[in-house]
Amino acid sequence: MSRDENRPGMPEGVRRAFRLPWRGKAQTGSDIDDEVAFHLEMRTAALRAAGLTADAARSEALRRFGDPEEFRDYCQTIDAPYARRALASRRAQGWAQDVRFAVRQLRRTPAFTVIAVLTLALGIGANTAIFSVVQHVLLAPVPYRGGDRIVRILESIPPGNQAFITPQAQTIRIWQARAHTLDQIVGYLPGEVTFSDGPTPEAIVGASIAADMLPFLGVRPALGRNFAPADTSAGAAPVAMIGYGLWQRRYGGRSDVLGRLVNLNGKTFVVIGVMPPGLGLPFEPAEPGIWMPLHLATPSDRMQVMGRLRSGNSSRDATKELTAIAATAPGVNRGAKHVGAAMVSTRKDMLGDSYRRTLIMLFAAVGLVLLIACANVANLLLVRAGSREREFAVRAALGAGRGRLVRQVLTESMLLALAGCAVGLLLAWRGLHLIIALSPAELDGLAGVRMEPTVLAWSIGVSILTGLIFGLAPAFLATERTIGESLKSSTRSASGNARARRVRGTLIVGEIALSVVLLVGAGLLFRSFSALEQVDPGFDPRGLVGVSVDMPREYFASDVSRNAAITQILDGVRRIPGVQSAAVGSDMPPNGGVAFGDLQIAGRTIATSAQVSIVGYAMAGENYFRVVGVLLREGRIFTPSIPPTSASGTAKSNGGPREIMISQRFAKRFWPGGGAVGARIRLGDTGDWLTIVGVAGDVQLPGDLGAVSDLRMYTPFSAAISGAEIIVRSKLPSGTLVPQLNAAITRASPYIRVHKAKSAESVIAEAVAQPRFAMTLIGAFALLALTLAVVGLYGVIAYSVSQRTREVGIRIALGAQPRDVVALVMRHGFTLVALGIALGVAAAIGATRVIQSLLFGVGSTDLISFVIAGALTALVTSLACYIPARRAALIDPLTALRAD
Repeated sequence: MSRDENRPGMPEGVRRAFRLPWRGKAQTGSDIDDEVAFHLEMRTAALRAAGLTADAARSEALRRFGDPEEFRDYCQTIDAPYARRALASRRAQGWAQDVRFAVRQLRRTPAFTVIAVLTLALGIGANTAIFSVVQHVLLAPVPYRGGDRIVRILESIPPGNQAFITPQAQTIRIWQARAHTLDQIVGYLPGEVTFSDGPTPEAIVGASIAADMLPFLGVRPALGRNFAPADTSAGAAPVAMIGYGLWQRRYGGRSDVLGRLVNLNGKTFVVIGVMPPGLGLPFEPAEPGIWMPLHLATPSDRMQVMGRLRSGNSSRDATKELTAIAATAPGVNRGAKHVGAAMVSTRKDMLGDSYRRTLIMLFAAVGLVLLIACANVANLLLVRAGSREREFAVRAALGAGRGRLVRQVLTESMLLALAGCAVGLLLAWRGLHLIIALSPAELDGLAGVRMEPTVLAWSIGVSILTGLIFGLAPAFLATERTIGESLKSSTRSASGNARARRVRGTLIVGEIALSVVLLVGAGLLFRSFSALEQVDPGFDPRGLVGVSVDMPREYFASDVSRNAAITQILDGVRRIPGVQSAAVGSDMPPNGGVAFGDLQIAGRTIATSAQVSIVGYAMAGENYFRVVGVLLREGRIFTPSIPPTSASGTAKSNGGPREIMISQRFAKRFWPGGGAVGARIRLGDTGDWLTIVGVAGDVQLPGDLGAVSDLRMYTPFSAAISGAEIIVRSKLPSGTLVPQLNAAITRASPYIRVHKAKSAESVIAEAVAQPRFAMTLIGAFALLALTLAVVGLYGVIAYSVSQRTREVGIRIALGAQPRDVVALVMRHGFTLVALGIALGVAAAIGATRVIQSLLFGVGSTDLISFVIAGALTALVTSLACYIPARRAALIDPLTALRAD
């Protein structure tokens, strides 16, 4: 439809439509008819003045004006955008008016407003804090280019053993050449580096990376250049890049760091670049301070591997392909019969089922807390809206529709929700720091959790949803009565209508039931944690400290030199005042390595169903078992581990068959009737036969039953490896002992790299960190939920008493005793409590089955946990009922009857 009103031949009606002063008044219907009539009357009068008759003038006026229906269509078309803007403006003004009125109403009742906002803030804050963790750990991709497709690649031992190892360099090269499901595969080696550019060396986190690692991650150096392929070749000049944090801390961010010489592990490197801030390696918790080029020269070297899935491929597709490649590639996985099945997983898969279930359980728990908070605020709004029924009736009598009144109540609830969100975000920000501090070592990545835009959007969405949830029921219940009913009723009686009372009671029952569910869960986790702490680790961890040392082969080229260094270290450590004993081993219990290969027993055939291909493994030096406190159950301890050196500097051989010891559980599994001592075993077809000379007590972490360490073997310590664990038993505190240990080791040789010392007690504490983490948070949420439920119950009972003041006064006037009044009120409260506990117990029976895998030594239907949860709920809620009941018993009947 053309808008050119000056077009020749256009009817006057159309021109008139364009020239009217439109203001979004929707000039249709009678307004348009009046406009048509006015124009025709004026045109007819003009034509009659020109000499036409009345009929002719009327006909000519209609012909010139055009079809009135066309005029009507033009008017409606032109007015439509103005009308829409006007309607939007009126609605905005209406919402603004609602908001201003709601603010005034909330300011008039500060106690109600503060309680409602804080209640919602607790629920929203807890949800936001936990969602930040869930989003970071389970939902967010690795924060690099194509991070949602970055996977970690490991080689797996047969599925029954559930063990994985890092691939060999040769395997990685074959995968890189043949794989089609991944568009890039890169290797890296994390580890600690001894860094020095002055008199004092420093142990920092380092990483050796391939030249294509930074392009793989989609980042560039902040300063300088990346590693070139030539830097990773054998014989290349040693170069390195430093992390952004180390650059700022040691060099003040100066650009002249490029070309600087630094000493890394006793070797001089040239700094060629600085990494961008915050750059770490996916799947690794710590940010490296030193980056070195990775050499893929030795086929037997094992390293960490990452890849990026091609579009349209899943990790399962990549696993199948890499497994097939490893199975057919020549020379791969030699000496390890069962190694070769690739296991490709994302970051959340590496976290483990236990931690995923823990986080999901925590998220569900805070969801229940939020529901309880919503129910509490809904109860408060029901009471408040009920007391305003006369106000709503007057407004309705003045023309406000029910929808308008509902919108007003919802506006108030949305304001409360948004205010609760603002306060909740502050609580979440503080609570997130507490959660990170309580988190176990396996969740070190939580240090990077932030209040990201996704989390903020989640919080606002949750706030809006909760505002609707707890606002709808009060809004409709407060406006359901007719104007006459509301105006005839007093404020007190009107606010206590039967449907509102039923809704309030239902909400309280629901709150108590949800609280019982959380309390039962917290009780189960507490009893499980108590059972974990009672587990005997199999050794004495008190005063036991271990320090890992590395003796680089460039400085300790022979077994003799390493033996001499270890002997000197042990002599120096034993001279430290307060040190009771010291020994050397490959690991301090309960830690240890693993050994691979099918177990064979001389003279016996092991059934396929009983076969094992992986066992726990540790090397033990002289006095190892006495120092760590592992008991000898059968046989004897093998020959001392460090042979003395001859005058010529060569090591004396102990001679005889190779001797080993095994754990008690190992012996019971394959020699249930005894006879393990003297038996000969080996791992794999090409392994050496080993003679069992003793059976040692089982060593385990709490809750570690069924793990690889259940079946453990010990061999004499060998200096053929470059690393060792110096194990010390002392009465000295760690803060005093560790510096002296480091000094004794450094005195033996300045080229020995010393790693961070760790006590056996801290290792055990880390083993129970996950259940402690879950127990602490669930317990806190359960207490919070119970507190909210008790506050809600108290509010409902207290309000019910206030509504029945006249009835109570009459009962007292007719002779009722205070105990009768208390019993009357308590009976109402106990009815709600009993229903809530019954429903909560029934719900907990089904809900706690979900956490069965997180429990140790206790079932999901543990009677003690259920009884304690129910009794605690009954005890606390009875107090919430007794206080208003006691107040009701003290009512003066005369005062009550006068006030009505």
